Amino acid sequence: MTQMTQPLKDEVNRPLPLSATPDPAKVRTLTAYDKEVSFYLPLSGDPIQQMIRTNGTFFEQQMLAEVTALLPEAATVVDAGAHVGNHSLFFAAIAEAQVISFEPNPLACEIFEQTMALNDSGTRVELHRCALGAEAGRGSIEMAAPENLGSARVSIDAEGPIEIRTLDQVLADRHVDLIKVDVSGLQDRVLSGAKGVLERCSPILLVEAATLPELTAIEALLRPFGYQKIRRYNDTPTILFQKGMECPSGERSYTQTLLDRHRHALPETAGIYAGLASQVGNEAALRAAVTSLLPQVDGLFIDLQGHVEVPAFLARFDKIKCRISSDEVGLGDTGRFWGMESLENAVYLTCDDSTLYPVDFTERLLQELAQTGGEAIIGVQGSLLLQPAETFDGPGARSLFAATQDLVRRRRVHVLETSACAFHTKKVQMSPAGFTPDEMADLALTRYAESHEIPRFAAPRRADWLLPIKTQRPAHRDAISGGQAVAKESCGTDTKGFASLLPLTLTRQKDRSEVHLVNLEKDENILSALQAIRPTDRDPVVILICDAITDRLRIMISQHRSRWEMHLVRRSELLPSHCRDILAKKSNDLRYWEVQNRRMRPAQPSGRMVQWIEGTLH
Repeated sequence: MTQMTQPLKDEVNRPLPLSATPDPAKVRTLTAYDKEVSFYLPLSGDPIQQMIRTNGTFFEQQMLAEVTALLPEAATVVDAGAHVGNHSLFFAAIAEAQVISFEPNPLACEIFEQTMALNDSGTRVELHRCALGAEAGRGSIEMAAPENLGSARVSIDAEGPIEIRTLDQVLADRHVDLIKVDVSGLQDRVLSGAKGVLERCSPILLVEAATLPELTAIEALLRPFGYQKIRRYNDTPTILFQKGMECPSGERSYTQTLLDRHRHALPETAGIYAGLASQVGNEAALRAAVTSLLPQVDGLFIDLQGHVEVPAFLARFDKIKCRISSDEVGLGDTGRFWGMESLENAVYLTCDDSTLYPVDFTERLLQELAQTGGEAIIGVQGSLLLQPAETFDGPGARSLFAATQDLVRRRRVHVLETSACAFHTKKVQMSPAGFTPDEMADLALTRYAESHEIPRFAAPRRADWLLPIKTQRPAHRDAISGGQAVAKESCGTDTKGFASLLPLTLTRQKDRSEVHLVNLEKDENILSALQAIRPTDRDPVVILICDAITDRLRIMISQHRSRWEMHLVRRSELLPSHCRDILAKKSNDLRYWEVQNRRMRPAQPSGRMVQWIEGTLH
């Protein structure tokens, strides 16, 4: 961390006022995106505090979730105009980002610090008790409405008590990924003092612009840096700005320009290609899917099943290569992979012919893939299977990260749907020739990833980022498709092949994983037991010791909001060897839970439990 200059040096990261315990009546605890957070809300007349208290959600939560999905892992966020900490807490607790907050109002600062202390967020959040502007100076706070802390506005006053600094001055050479600015109409001044940061970091910007003159001034300032309006949020307009893709120069294509951004993180990459399979009778949807994909890739491979010739709208594009199978079933959805046979050193996308892909589809998946160094498979919709896995679609068999729901941070999964996946061909080298007849593409990719120990992640995104194309399906389509159609509708394809997979999956990865060994007193208490667990890891592994593995128990587990890797183990049997391996490998990250005084509490295993864990109990 860059050392701060005086006089704010002693303000940054100073101990939070833990000694002053907030009045419990003024604390509101809520759950958002599987995280429990608490707010200190002492002022009933402050609109933002009132909304949090009444609604039981973060203020502007939907906007925060959508923007968080755009952030890289381990992001750094600037919150200019932090108020009482709503946005800062979301970025710290939900987005798991480092947050640099700025708030000049002393009362708002005290509330902010109490909230951060309640959530033990001091290590993720640093608060600067100052205002930001176009240049350094001093100022005074003006309040339009005393009870409304958000109405505070800093005016320039050479003798004022408030220090004004610039973001360029405070941040020095620190990198930031997002700057949120809400400072009562002075947003352009804050951005004027951040020109060095904008040029050096190209951060995402989230800027309030309550009036047209404010927006005009902001746009004029940002235009020379290449920023574009992307989306508007909230009743009082807050605008998402992102730096646009540079115009390709000379021989540089869109995909080459995109790859240049991530060349340092990926293996040697010659281009970006996509593959999909389509059955005869689905030409209308296919045309729409191709139209959305083609500008984003160097080439598109299409497996046409049941066709006698290539449709005219495909034949006119040199970037499209088609293979025709007169068999209506053909390779099924595994036909998405046939183009890989002719590629080396490429990023490959598997897609669906009934999905409309957003303009940033390739860009977003490539960003996520680059963050893994090209070592993982990235998808949009995926599932965690409850172990032991008996089927893919039985009662309580899996937890689904659905494409129709927000996902604010990347999550590990067992199975990715190949309707929207990305990987590097140096890591994944599959060919339809090696597939089992009638095998689902999702299953084939999962088998390959398991045998090569390749991690799979569902990418963060906003809800309904991918849009289904509503057309009349061919009568035979759902019977042969194992991909998106099955997952969204009946899951009617035989998926028992999944049962032989994944006795041990995510714990093989090098990434750290907490392990929670939970000793249930009664199986019926499973929901309260899961409620007691508070993982600090995004992707924990939970081993549940129960009396019997039943459909009822699986269904109860599926009703809990958590989506974790879970293993069910009967207490009457020996602990399976793969679970012992998990516990041995993750011994430093093991948390053991058992019932004490009718409550599930953390404990230390002892006696017969230690013997059972070690496999020495006779």
